[in-house]
Amino acid sequence: MEETGTDFLKIGLVLAAFPLWGPFAKALYDELQVALRPEGGLFGDSPSPRERKAIEAEIEMEEITQVHEPLAHLRDQVGHRPGTQGRARHPGHGRPSASAGPQAGSARRAFRGSTGPTAAPPRNTFR
Repeated sequence: MEETGTDFLKIGLVLAAFPLWGPFAKALYDELQVALRPEGGLFGDSPSPRERKAIEAEIEMEEITQVHEPLAHLRDQVGHRPGTQGRARHPGHGRPSASAGPQAGSARRAFRGSTGPTAAPPRNTFR
């Protein structure tokens, strides 16, 4: 008898969570219907050869909805630079103070192996 109570609880939880999974299921169903149009849809009958040619001609006339842009970040270099959304726009604001130490980035040093004056790294004299 307790199994029916837990079954009702499980069904109730699935139905209560419908606002979360319902739109996803509907979008998935619609996408499958569009993808399987030449075959008659997800649960439909197979179209006749004439209908199939008409559907394929319709598909060829549609605009491509998925576009691959590997260099999209380079398209608009003047108006938008990636990574600058949260930075201060005024000079002097948001910069670390000079007394904050090397962890705050107050002193800019070249990487090892880069061109420019190379100095040996300071030795740790603390004992």
